[in-house]
Amino acid sequence: MIGLIDYGMGNIHSLMSAGEYLGIKIKICNNKNDLQIVDRIILPGVGAFGRCMDILKSLGFYEELNNQVINNKKNILGICLGMQIMATKSLEFGETKGLNWVSGTVEKMN
Repeated sequence: MIGLIDYGMGNIHSLMSAGEYLGIKIKICNNKNDLQIVDRIILPGVGAFGRCMDILKSLGFYEELNNQVINNKKNILGICLGMQIMATKSLEFGETKGLNWVSGTVEKMN
């Protein structure tokens, strides 16, 4: 089963519809404990990098994501902002630390 993280910054309804269409069982993960019972994870996101990191930390997802992805080796798909926060940091609206799973900096492209 795939866990779809719902932390208020992603279009989870479109992803749920895509899962239904493809016949994929998806569980909406509203809290960090839900990540323990899924096999794979989708981390969507729309919005600002810093706000996203603040919300993930306040809901306990930050620590549990690290546990599930780094320690338990669960596959994860980051979509849009969900992929960006996997980087070391972002320079959007000042410098913000990311999950640091992918070495690099998210910068605005000219």
